[in-house]
Amino acid sequence: MNGNEFASLDRQATGMVDPQNWMVILDGRLVLATLVLAGLATLAFILRLATGKAMPGRIGQGLLGLAALTSLGQLIDRYAYMIRIDPHYWPLSNLFESVMFVVFAILAIHLVIDRTYKAPGFGLVSAGLVTIIISLASLLPPRLRDASPLVPSLQSYWIKIHVTLMLVSYAAFALSFVAAVLYLFFHYRNQFLQPRSIGAMAARQPENHTALMDLLDELTYRLIMLGFPILAFGIITGGLWANHAWGTYWSWDPKETWALITWLVYAAYLHARMSRDWQGAKAAWFAVAGFVSVLITYLGVNYLATGLHTYGKLL
Repeated sequence: MNGNEFASLDRQATGMVDPQNWMVILDGRLVLATLVLAGLATLAFILRLATGKAMPGRIGQGLLGLAALTSLGQLIDRYAYMIRIDPHYWPLSNLFESVMFVVFAILAIHLVIDRTYKAPGFGLVSAGLVTIIISLASLLPPRLRDASPLVPSLQSYWIKIHVTLMLVSYAAFALSFVAAVLYLFFHYRNQFLQPRSIGAMAARQPENHTALMDLLDELTYRLIMLGFPILAFGIITGGLWANHAWGTYWSWDPKETWALITWLVYAAYLHARMSRDWQGAKAAWFAVAGFVSVLITYLGVNYLATGLHTYGKLL
């Protein structure tokens, strides 16, 4: 990110470009700080798993806490800058902003979950995921990173409710994906890794291995239980907003359709879990499939389709 991000807004607001505005500079530095902190946390968690010592893990958690603060600060800074130009503005209005909010939500949920479950390897994969997400988001073209006044259909209080709910659910599902991937890693590790490979120390004894697998399976389930009703409320509020903006609650827009498909996939997961006692690898693969549907809902339709929700295609 750089000072050119808000150039168009400065031009509209004052007739001049002010790339040296301190809030513009702070925005980019907070994004960079979040990336660096998440990257350092990833290294700390790798050290924790490699050495078996607790201190690097505590350092990693502290770094993720700081990353949560810097990511929140970046969203607040952008909001404070833009609200002077567009009173309807909310810092979830383009792809980059929504990604940064998902990063914040992932970090916040992770910190709460870790205090409860303390699953081995969970911090490493969460920190690594955040590092990758921010790195990829920083490569987005300026038109998908630049803040700009909202188009008329987005100038509504519903954007604060609907979009926030949807993105929080995506963050919960992203962490359920992390837990499911960890489960599958430990489940299949003996087929691909030597016993002394990274992560094996967490499951050297059979009873520890069983406890770890049960923990990751439960964690996947709990995170999906968190995201599922939030997604449902997000879809409902999206329908209310659509009726306010376009005069119809549902139009089978690609984004709407895939949001419904994603909800049905996770509904099927929960049904299989509760009524058929699906656990273990089958449930983990189901959670992975659910997150693939999330990615299609969030990003895929921007590649493959055009609809009422397509305000900026990735390509």
